[in-house]
Amino acid sequence: MKRKVFKVLIAILLIIFAHQIYWYIGLGGNLDLYLTNVSEQTPVNINLYLDGKRIAKEDFNDKNLNYKNHTLKVSPGKHYLVAKTDDGEIEEELAFYSFFIKRITIELSNEDSDDLGDNPDFHFYPEIVLGKYVIR
Repeated sequence: MKRKVFKVLIAILLIIFAHQIYWYIGLGGNLDLYLTNVSEQTPVNINLYLDGKRIAKEDFNDKNLNYKNHTLKVSPGKHYLVAKTDDGEIEEELAFYSFFIKRITIELSNEDSDDLGDNPDFHFYPEIVLGKYVIR
């Protein structure tokens, strides 16, 4: 009985390991970042930092809903993602483990405010992706 359980656990670990390799090599990176501005604030320049290093600078000059995609190769472990505007007025940080998180949507929006005139905030939506399935 113990031998069967051990074999099943080894098979599960091999599948998880193969999934990580597939994302890292086959898809060009193991972490997808989607950045969007759905606030009333335009134009806005947004900087993304991963573990203190700037990885992207995006300019949003119109009010159309568009996403900017960045695929990164990151090592497994704990990482810190910071999104902030050029003027530094709006800044938010997310700590996450990249082994399970495969996609993060970063949104600048007025979601928590009652009034459209309020200052927008960054909102992070990390997702665990297994193949074609998204687990929230």
